[in-house]
Amino acid sequence: MPKSSASRGARAAGLMLLCATLAGCGHLERWGSAARLVAAMADAPPEALPTPAREVSYPGEARRYRADLYPAAGEARAALVLVHGFTRHGKSDPQLRRFAGQLAQARFQVLVPQIPGLTRFSVSREDVDAITASLAFLAEHSELRQGLAAISYSVGPAMLAAMAEGAEAEFILAIGGYHDLVEVIRFATTGHDALGAAAGAPNELGRWLILASHAAQLPRDEDAELLRRIARRKLTARWADISDLRAQLTPAGQRVLALVNNRDPERVAPLIAGLPAVLQREIRALDLAHRDLSTLQACLVLIHGEDDPVIPPSHSVALAAAAAPGRARLFVVSGIGHVDVQPGLADAFSLWRAAVALLEAARRETCREDTDQGP
Repeated sequence: MPKSSASRGARAAGLMLLCATLAGCGHLERWGSAARLVAAMADAPPEALPTPAREVSYPGEARRYRADLYPAAGEARAALVLVHGFTRHGKSDPQLRRFAGQLAQARFQVLVPQIPGLTRFSVSREDVDAITASLAFLAEHSELRQGLAAISYSVGPAMLAAMAEGAEAEFILAIGGYHDLVEVIRFATTGHDALGAAAGAPNELGRWLILASHAAQLPRDEDAELLRRIARRKLTARWADISDLRAQLTPAGQRVLALVNNRDPERVAPLIAGLPAVLQREIRALDLAHRDLSTLQACLVLIHGEDDPVIPPSHSVALAAAAAPGRARLFVVSGIGHVDVQPGLADAFSLWRAAVALLEAARRETCREDTDQGP
């Protein structure tokens, strides 16, 4: 993130100036809304975090879910489920609340569900249920066009929810999402990107996020807690000694740790094949690479950081390629880490175009194909 509130303010001011200048050419309402969304993506510091109108709850197949509802400012253009990524704060995450508020200012009715697994840094099939239930709640209480916005690892569950029978999502904003979970693991642990050209030292953040995610799926609670403690220790200090925790793991826990510690791209597949069956089922269930995304009827607006150290942009490229012709608009932008936006003015133009694409997708019955993969 930027080093100070002053630098955030200066950057946001520059972005708003650029967007306001562009908006002066016409289509003021639409482009002005896009400018506000770009400012939210750029982490512009608000005077106060927006407050949702109310908290709601509704049933899913697995449990009841809670969500915050942000009313649209003025006549609503569409209803949107905003799905958070890995954050302990869930729907109360300050950056997420800021983004929800800016979407509401752009005249979206925004529902932000609390996804229990994602607050524990774990992605699972239960997340799909939470998002499906959120879409059903919007459909029951609104006649507006429906959409989804998802961040990072929540993109997969959001796509699966949109493909579920009876789902009414007509547009999806996916920021920094994945396509192939096996390749996410390969990249996070070895630095090898089989979907693109990237190869290098793996990012340690991604390695230990993978461990935290898989830990929650283990049937033995003691193993899950030990692996979470290992992940926390390594995220705090890369060279931390974990021998005391490793010694307490069962063979199943040891196999998970072996996958995460592996640095050989060729060993990833056999190591996954050796995982406990429950983990293999979760990976398979959440993997979009084995799904026919051409059946997805929603318009896709895909944004990805060119230098994302956790999920490389090749995954959004693959998502766009897997969608039906004309249904995906892809924006690969430099100046973005893993859903951490610090664009310069040139890159803000791509973000602005992505924001316009979202607004267009929210009001159109058809998609318009477009890509922007940078210079």
